[in-house]
Amino acid sequence: RDVRVKHGLGEAGMDYDIASQLFKQEKAAMILNGAWSWKEYEDAGIDLGVAPMPIPSKHGYALFTNASKGYSLSENTADNKGEALNKFFDYIFSPEVNAEIAINQSQAPGIEAARNLSAVKNDKLMQDSIATIEHTVPMPVIPEMRAIWDAIRPNLEAVINGKMTPEDAAKKMQKDAVDGIKTIKGE
Repeated sequence: RDVRVKHGLGEAGMDYDIASQLFKQEKAAMILNGAWSWKEYEDAGIDLGVAPMPIPSKHGYALFTNASKGYSLSENTADNKGEALNKFFDYIFSPEVNAEIAINQSQAPGIEAARNLSAVKNDKLMQDSIATIEHTVPMPVIPEMRAIWDAIRPNLEAVINGKMTPEDAAKKMQKDAVDGIKTIKGE
């Protein structure tokens, strides 16, 4: 909030999309974003570096969530598909393939053995990404997280643009999240 309101940095009406676009156009020196965006920035020709976000506190870093990546199977999957599925998962979760996918997607490998391969060890973005994971907690893998993200974004943007105090935004985020969760659960 202070960066935008007190110091006048950024654009009026700044939101996630505007910030990302300015960064891709090299009109912003830095951006706070997640691994889902790094490939897009690399594709835009940005020489990207990643670091945990330091926050003045006794802990030294903001504690963010990290999202696991995985595969889901329908409970209705035919029993005769088991052997083929096992072969697929053996392949996709092999360290070499996991490392290749991770590098292509600019996201840290999910398999520890993949992190020890030279392709990952020699990739600066991968090493930076792996280092940031030390300052995260696992995000719950539940549908209700959609309500959380939807509650955060507009209220955070209102704070950044000086239209809402942090205190009021926190209260509204909480209310919006609770209401959104009720909607998801059909209550």
